[in-house]
Formats: sequence, C-alpha cells, structure tokens
Amino acid sequence: WLVEKKFDGYRMLARLHNGHARLFTRNGHDWTSKLPTLATAIEALPAGTAWFDGEVVALNEAGADDFNRLQGAFDAGAVTTPLTYWLFDLPHFDGHDLRAQPLTQRRALLKALLAHGGRQCAPLKFSEELAGGAAAAFARACKAGEEGLVAKRRDAAYRSGRSATWLKLKCRRRQEFVIGGYTLRQGSSAEVGSLLLGVFDDS
Repeated sequence: WLVEKKFDGYRMLARLHNGHARLFTRNGHDWTSKLPTLATAIEALPAGTAWFDGEVVALNEAGADDFNRLQGAFDAGAVTTPLTYWLFDLPHFDGHDLRAQPLTQRRALLKALLAHGGRQCAPLKFSEELAGGAAAAFARACKAGEEGLVAKRRDAAYRSGRSATWLKLKCRRRQEFVIGGYTLRQGSSAEVGSLLLGVFDDS
C-alpha cells in the first residue's frame, strides 16, 4: 500500500486530445469553461492524448485546503481564485490504455510527464506518496487538521468507481451542535447556504 494526502476539493478528470483539454467532474459535467487556467496548463504538457485523474483545490492564507473558498469561487461565476490541480493517476497516455497496469507504473509515468512541463504547468502538482508509513503519516495529517489520507494498493488497476484497493482514512472530529438558524444559498432560494450553530458550554 501507499498513502497520499486526502484533498478537500473537487475530484476532476482531464482529457487531452490533439492539443485541446477538457475537464469533467466525477458526474460527467464539462467544467472546462469554468477552469480555463487549468485547461491551459494541461495543454502545455508534453503529451498528445491522455486522461488525468486528480483533485482541484483552493488554498487559504495558511496554505491549507479551503473547501469553502473553493465552493465560493464557483458560486461567484467566473473563477478568479488561484486553484491547484493535484494529479494522482494517468489511466490513458498517447494511445495506450493504462488502466490494467499497476498503480505504481501509472504514477511513475505521470510524475515524469509533470516534471517535463513548463512554467504554464505550474497549477498542476503531483500527489506524492507520504513517507514514514501509514500510521505516522495519518498521525501527522490529523495533528495538522487535515482531512486524512487515501491508501492505495501499489498493484491496483484503475477503476472509475469505488474499490477496495483505494481506502479513505479520515481524521474524524465529532461534536454535537444546536442549529440556531440558517441562510439561503446565493442564487438558489431552495438550498441552504450556511447554518448558524451553537454548542453547549458548561462553564
């Protein structure tokens, strides 16, 4: 098994074909027009055709994943917030279907490809394997307030759906709250935007 950081963002697939990139959500929605900077970065890679799997995140001032900032960037319409596309798999490359190949081989090719990218590829990052073993990496992630880790079998084939070869290890923090109110989501009166929460304090 290898372990990677669990990102707090939007899972995204990118398709590169004849020099043109398109980005798709896990539900198949085309978000290329929302992510022109990332599309341009994919197009700058030294590849003809390829599929990339990864996660798009936004960072806060402390350099940590900020899902609220990411969500707010898309709610605002045109995305102007700097985004990072963390790539962790390469199921297709230059006419070759790599899905049956071991994960380690696909990741090695992906890492080499990103290493040869130019300055335009700066928003693209390779999701490195975390050193020190799963237990130590998990403890560090939880102490740092991160979401957790993803553990993957090194010999795993690529699967588009859920699989026992990819496991999410979440840092769970539980607390009971009282809902004191809510606001509606901007642009949609049928959805909740935010909750006003309270917590009992015995002191």
